[in-house]
Amino acid sequence: MVELEVQGSRERTGLRLMRGLPGTSCALLVLAACVPEPTPVPIVEEPRHRLASEREFAQVLDVQILGSDTTFFHIHERPIVYACVSGSEMATQPLGGEWSPPGSPCDPGVVFSNPEYADQPLTHRVANTGVDLFHLIAVQNLRDRSELATLEAGVPARSWPSTDTTFPRSWSSRGAAPWRRYLRRVGRTC
Repeated sequence: MVELEVQGSRERTGLRLMRGLPGTSCALLVLAACVPEPTPVPIVEEPRHRLASEREFAQVLDVQILGSDTTFFHIHERPIVYACVSGSEMATQPLGGEWSPPGSPCDPGVVFSNPEYADQPLTHRVANTGVDLFHLIAVQNLRDRSELATLEAGVPARSWPSTDTTFPRSWSSRGAAPWRRYLRRVGRTC
């Protein structure tokens, strides 16, 4: 029994206080076991990945993560092209994995892509460990791989830096023309 002094009088309660590290560890372990595994959401349902526009073959996402904010676990399943508007220090955590060390993933004006999501989907969450807004515009390609093979004939070689022309790999921020051509191909005009 624990004696408590309440406004000058002594009372006995039926509570037992945990003392020492072993009891505290045990309580924390029980609490941790009660926390359910987070349920991943599709990228377009993640609140910081706002769907700005959708066409038959593409979705344009406005991705904004404030300083000290973290996204939900979300799933990338389709090829995606990103245009960095503003960067910040970021960390990522794959589902069931450890957090990456904080780093700066992009510089404003840089355009990059990840076509591998079509073959190797990724479920992760992202934390803005900095103080600045992290802001991307993302175009997610909704076409399947078989449809993309028919498109490559009309695409100028200079917009595809690698020999694999199935998906865009990376484009320089020097010229917007390849970016505009890509958007036209997936059903969005600039």
